[in-house]
Amino acid sequence: MKVFIISGPRLSGKTSCCSALADAAIKRGIGCTGCLELSTRGSRGIPWQVRLEHISSGDIWPAAERPCDRPDIPFRFFDESFDAIRRETENLLMESAQNGKDKRRYLCIIDEIGPLEIEKNGGHYSLLMNLLSHPPLACNALVLTVRPELASKLSDFVQKMHHDAFTFSLEEMEAQPIISSIMEILDF
Repeated sequence: MKVFIISGPRLSGKTSCCSALADAAIKRGIGCTGCLELSTRGSRGIPWQVRLEHISSGDIWPAAERPCDRPDIPFRFFDESFDAIRRETENLLMESAQNGKDKRRYLCIIDEIGPLEIEKNGGHYSLLMNLLSHPPLACNALVLTVRPELASKLSDFVQKMHHDAFTFSLEEMEAQPIISSIMEILDF
């Protein structure tokens, strides 16, 4: 499986890039699953509420929240939402393989891997580990987004799990060339 890491600071367009990539894949008949992170931001552009949207079903779950415009207060995370995303994504991939659709290409997106996953083994960590280490859940490609300061740490982690990691930065490239590059590398 090839893993694509898209890095960019807050408000750089990581989620928009993933959404456009999912749309492009679906238009080409490529199965797409995973989740997008939707944030509600306060007056200073700092998120105070985070929701997870499952790409395949459109289901939305609350992921984290804190008081508006209070970055000094840590987020309260909702583990059951991350578990729901994991179950729905894994079930879709396993069902596809069991129904003989393994020839259909799948793209899985996990929008926003952060310190919760990398340093605390929380959030999307279980889904990430299952995708990287369990062949029945294998998809052709996994797209991960991350802030720039965590990109090399995430890339090292992916490579230690014996997968190719391709890193793109929204600080250096616009979204459309990144999407085109991913589709070209995968021959989608």
